[in-house]
Amino acid sequence: MAGSSNQVLVLYHETHQSKLSAVQCVNAVLQGHFFSQRALMNHAFRLLNRAPKHIYDDIDVSHIVSLGGHFSLKVIEAALGEWGLRIVPVDGADNNPETENVFVCESQNRWLCVRRVGEEWYNFDGAYDVPEHLPKHDLSAYFNALRGDGWMVFAVRGELPDKLPDIFSPNGKWILPEDARRAMKSFNGKLSMGRVREAEVGGGSEKAEGEEDGLVGSASAPRDDSETAILSLRSCL
Repeated sequence: MAGSSNQVLVLYHETHQSKLSAVQCVNAVLQGHFFSQRALMNHAFRLLNRAPKHIYDDIDVSHIVSLGGHFSLKVIEAALGEWGLRIVPVDGADNNPETENVFVCESQNRWLCVRRVGEEWYNFDGAYDVPEHLPKHDLSAYFNALRGDGWMVFAVRGELPDKLPDIFSPNGKWILPEDARRAMKSFNGKLSMGRVREAEVGGGSEKAEGEEDGLVGSASAPRDDSETAILSLRSCL
Protein backbone atom coordinates (compact mmCIF):
# COMPACT_ATOMS: atom_id res chain seq x y z
CA MET A 1 0.00 0.00 0.00
CA ALA A 2 1.07 3.59 -0.36
CA GLY A 3 2.14 3.72 3.26
CA SER A 4 5.25 3.31 5.37
CA SER A 5 8.62 2.05 4.16
CA ASN A 6 8.03 -1.23 6.02
CA GLN A 7 5.14 -2.09 3.73
CA VAL A 8 5.15 -3.43 0.18
CA LEU A 9 4.51 -0.47 -2.11
CA VAL A 10 1.33 -0.94 -4.12
CA LEU A 11 -1.00 1.41 -5.96
CA TYR A 12 -4.75 1.69 -5.41
CA HIS A 13 -6.67 2.37 -8.60
CA GLU A 14 -10.35 2.55 -9.50
CA THR A 15 -11.83 2.63 -12.97
CA HIS A 16 -14.99 4.65 -13.47
CA GLN A 17 -17.98 5.43 -15.55
CA SER A 18 -17.55 8.96 -16.93
CA LYS A 19 -19.78 10.68 -14.37
CA LEU A 20 -18.08 8.97 -11.42
CA SER A 21 -14.68 10.47 -12.13
CA ALA A 22 -14.88 12.68 -9.01
CA VAL A 23 -15.42 9.61 -6.81
CA GLN A 24 -12.46 7.83 -8.38
CA CYS A 25 -10.30 10.95 -8.16
CA VAL A 26 -10.90 11.49 -4.44
CA ASN A 27 -10.22 7.82 -3.71
CA ALA A 28 -6.99 8.00 -5.71
CA VAL A 29 -5.87 10.95 -3.58
CA LEU A 30 -6.57 8.95 -0.41
CA GLN A 31 -5.39 5.64 -1.90
CA GLY A 32 -8.40 3.61 -0.84
CA HIS A 33 -12.16 3.37 -1.38
CA PHE A 34 -13.16 5.95 1.22
CA PHE A 35 -15.94 7.62 -0.79
CA SER A 36 -18.86 6.49 -2.93
CA GLN A 37 -21.19 8.48 -5.15
CA ARG A 38 -23.65 8.56 -2.24
CA ALA A 39 -21.03 10.09 0.06
CA LEU A 40 -20.20 12.89 -2.38
CA MET A 41 -23.92 13.52 -2.91
CA ASN A 42 -24.26 13.94 0.86
CA HIS A 43 -21.56 16.61 0.72
CA ALA A 44 -23.52 18.36 -2.04
CA PHE A 45 -26.64 18.34 0.18
CA ARG A 46 -24.68 19.81 3.09
CA LEU A 47 -23.17 22.55 0.93
CA LEU A 48 -26.62 23.60 -0.22
CA ASN A 49 -28.11 23.40 3.26
CA ARG A 50 -25.43 25.74 4.63
CA ALA A 51 -25.99 28.35 1.92
CA PRO A 52 -28.60 31.13 2.21
CA LYS A 53 -31.72 30.09 0.36
CA HIS A 54 -31.54 32.91 -2.17
CA ILE A 55 -28.09 31.92 -3.45
CA TYR A 56 -28.97 28.62 -5.15
CA ASP A 57 -31.91 28.42 -7.51
CA ASP A 58 -32.75 25.54 -9.86
CA ILE A 59 -30.01 26.48 -12.29
CA ASP A 60 -27.34 27.16 -9.69
CA VAL A 61 -27.61 23.66 -8.22
CA SER A 62 -25.59 22.49 -11.21
CA HIS A 63 -22.66 24.51 -9.83
CA ILE A 64 -22.51 21.93 -7.03
CA VAL A 65 -23.50 18.77 -8.91
CA SER A 66 -24.86 18.51 -12.43
CA LEU A 67 -27.97 16.62 -13.48
CA GLY A 68 -25.68 13.91 -14.86
CA GLY A 69 -23.97 13.47 -11.49
CA HIS A 70 -20.74 15.42 -12.12
CA PHE A 71 -19.44 16.94 -8.87
CA SER A 72 -17.91 20.40 -8.61
CA LEU A 73 -14.70 21.60 -7.02
CA LYS A 74 -16.64 22.63 -3.92
CA VAL A 75 -17.73 19.04 -3.34
CA ILE A 76 -14.19 17.73 -3.85
CA GLU A 77 -12.92 20.34 -1.37
CA ALA A 78 -15.54 19.34 1.20
CA ALA A 79 -14.76 15.63 0.86
CA LEU A 80 -10.99 16.03 1.16
CA GLY A 81 -11.49 18.60 3.90
CA GLU A 82 -12.76 15.78 6.13
CA TRP A 83 -9.19 14.49 6.07
CA GLY A 84 -7.64 17.86 6.82
CA LEU A 85 -6.62 18.33 3.19
CA ARG A 86 -7.00 21.56 1.24
CA ILE A 87 -6.99 22.32 -2.48
CA VAL A 88 -4.87 25.14 -3.90
CA PRO A 89 -4.96 26.32 -7.54
CA VAL A 90 -1.61 25.99 -9.31
CA ASP A 91 -0.90 28.08 -12.41
CA GLY A 92 1.64 27.57 -15.14
CA ALA A 93 4.18 29.78 -13.37
CA ASP A 94 4.84 26.97 -10.89
CA ASN A 95 7.54 24.92 -12.59
CA ASN A 96 8.34 22.74 -9.58
CA PRO A 97 5.44 20.28 -9.31
CA GLU A 98 7.77 17.72 -7.73
CA THR A 99 7.67 19.80 -4.51
CA GLU A 100 4.02 18.72 -4.07
CA ASN A 101 2.63 15.26 -3.37
CA VAL A 102 -0.80 15.22 -5.01
CA PHE A 103 -2.68 17.09 -7.71
CA VAL A 104 -6.29 16.95 -8.84
CA CYS A 105 -7.16 18.15 -12.33
CA GLU A 106 -10.52 19.04 -13.88
CA SER A 107 -11.78 19.61 -17.41
CA GLN A 108 -15.39 19.68 -18.59
CA ASN A 109 -16.77 17.91 -15.53
CA ARG A 110 -14.05 15.25 -15.57
CA TRP A 111 -11.58 14.73 -12.73
CA LEU A 112 -8.29 12.90 -12.45
CA CYS A 113 -5.60 12.57 -9.79
CA VAL A 114 -1.84 12.81 -10.31
CA ARG A 115 -0.01 11.56 -7.24
CA ARG A 116 3.36 10.68 -5.83
CA VAL A 117 3.56 7.17 -4.40
CA GLY A 118 6.90 6.48 -2.80
CA GLU A 119 9.43 8.28 -4.98
CA GLU A 120 7.49 7.90 -8.24
CA TRP A 121 4.60 9.78 -9.87
CA TYR A 122 1.47 8.31 -11.42
CA ASN A 123 -1.56 9.50 -13.32
CA PHE A 124 -4.55 7.80 -11.66
CA ASP A 125 -6.94 8.48 -14.51
CA GLY A 126 -9.96 6.24 -14.00
CA ALA A 127 -10.41 5.96 -17.77
CA TYR A 128 -7.26 3.80 -17.75
CA ASP A 129 -7.21 0.23 -16.48
CA VAL A 130 -4.02 0.92 -14.49
CA PRO A 131 -2.16 4.01 -13.23
CA GLU A 132 0.20 5.61 -15.76
CA HIS A 133 3.76 6.11 -14.54
CA LEU A 134 5.06 9.67 -15.09
CA PRO A 135 8.81 10.36 -15.20
CA LYS A 136 9.70 13.02 -12.62
CA HIS A 137 11.72 15.07 -15.07
CA ASP A 138 8.65 15.39 -17.35
CA LEU A 139 6.17 16.57 -14.71
CA SER A 140 6.29 20.27 -15.64
CA ALA A 141 5.77 19.47 -19.30
CA TYR A 142 2.96 17.08 -18.38
CA PHE A 143 1.00 19.71 -16.44
CA ASN A 144 1.67 22.39 -19.06
CA ALA A 145 0.24 20.03 -21.66
CA LEU A 146 -2.84 19.45 -19.50
CA ARG A 147 -3.36 23.20 -19.16
CA GLY A 148 -2.95 23.56 -22.90
CA ASP A 149 -5.79 21.08 -23.31
CA GLY A 150 -8.01 23.15 -21.03
CA TRP A 151 -7.47 21.38 -17.71
CA MET A 152 -7.39 23.22 -14.38
CA VAL A 153 -4.70 21.99 -12.00
CA PHE A 154 -4.93 22.05 -8.19
CA ALA A 155 -2.42 20.93 -5.57
CA VAL A 156 -3.75 18.93 -2.61
CA ARG A 157 -1.91 19.87 0.56
CA GLY A 158 -1.96 18.40 4.03
CA GLU A 159 -1.06 15.10 5.65
CA LEU A 160 -2.30 12.17 3.59
CA PRO A 161 -3.95 9.27 5.44
CA ASP A 162 -1.98 6.11 6.18
CA LYS A 163 -4.87 3.73 6.74
CA LEU A 164 -7.11 1.43 4.76
CA PRO A 165 -10.88 1.84 4.39
CA ASP A 166 -13.32 -0.72 5.74
CA ILE A 167 -14.99 -1.32 2.38
CA PHE A 168 -13.83 -2.27 -1.09
CA SER A 169 -15.06 -1.18 -4.51
CA PRO A 170 -15.62 -3.72 -7.30
CA ASN A 171 -14.11 -1.04 -9.56
CA GLY A 172 -10.92 -0.86 -7.47
CA LYS A 173 -7.76 -2.91 -7.29
CA TRP A 174 -4.33 -2.92 -5.69
CA ILE A 175 -1.54 -3.23 -8.22
CA LEU A 176 2.24 -3.41 -7.97
CA PRO A 177 4.05 -0.53 -9.72
CA GLU A 178 5.94 -2.90 -12.00
CA ASP A 179 2.68 -4.59 -13.02
CA ALA A 180 1.13 -1.21 -13.79
CA ARG A 181 4.06 -0.27 -16.01
CA ARG A 182 3.95 -3.62 -17.79
CA ALA A 183 0.22 -3.27 -18.45
CA MET A 184 0.62 0.29 -19.70
CA LYS A 185 3.34 -0.79 -22.13
CA SER A 186 0.98 -3.42 -23.52
CA PHE A 187 -1.16 -0.61 -24.91
CA ASN A 188 1.51 -0.32 -27.64
CA GLY A 189 2.00 3.42 -27.43
CA LYS A 190 -1.66 4.34 -27.65
CA LEU A 191 -1.23 6.67 -24.67
CA SER A 192 0.84 9.79 -25.27
CA MET A 193 2.77 11.56 -22.53
CA GLY A 194 1.23 14.89 -21.60
CA ARG A 195 -2.17 14.14 -23.19
CA VAL A 196 -5.15 12.56 -21.49
CA ARG A 197 -7.67 10.78 -23.64
CA GLU A 198 -11.37 11.48 -23.39
CA ALA A 199 -13.18 9.43 -20.78
CA GLU A 200 -14.63 6.22 -22.10
CA VAL A 201 -17.73 4.49 -20.84
CA GLY A 202 -16.77 1.20 -19.21
CA GLY A 203 -14.74 -0.33 -16.46
CA GLY A 204 -16.89 -1.71 -13.70
CA SER A 205 -20.45 -1.60 -12.47
CA GLU A 206 -21.85 1.74 -11.50
CA LYS A 207 -24.67 0.03 -9.66
CA ALA A 208 -22.28 -1.87 -7.44
CA GLU A 209 -20.47 1.38 -6.65
CA GLY A 210 -23.67 3.08 -5.59
CA GLU A 211 -24.79 0.20 -3.42
CA GLU A 212 -21.82 0.49 -1.09
CA ASP A 213 -21.54 2.56 2.05
CA GLY A 214 -20.68 6.23 1.75
CA LEU A 215 -17.86 7.26 4.05
CA VAL A 216 -16.05 4.58 5.99
CA GLY A 217 -18.08 3.70 9.05
CA SER A 218 -21.27 5.33 7.80
CA ALA A 219 -24.58 3.50 7.61
CA SER A 220 -25.37 1.69 4.40
CA ALA A 221 -27.91 3.40 2.17
CA PRO A 222 -29.69 2.43 -1.05
CA ARG A 223 -28.33 3.91 -4.23
CA ASP A 224 -29.96 7.04 -5.67
CA ASP A 225 -30.07 7.55 -9.40
CA SER A 226 -28.13 10.74 -10.11
CA GLU A 227 -31.04 12.56 -11.74
CA THR A 228 -33.37 11.65 -8.87
CA ALA A 229 -30.81 12.88 -6.36
CA ILE A 230 -30.38 16.21 -8.15
CA LEU A 231 -34.13 16.72 -8.26
CA SER A 232 -34.16 16.03 -4.53
CA LEU A 233 -31.52 18.71 -4.05
CA ARG A 234 -33.62 21.21 -5.90
CA SER A 235 -36.73 20.35 -3.92
CA CYS A 236 -34.85 21.31 -0.75
CA LEU A 237 -34.33 24.88 -1.89
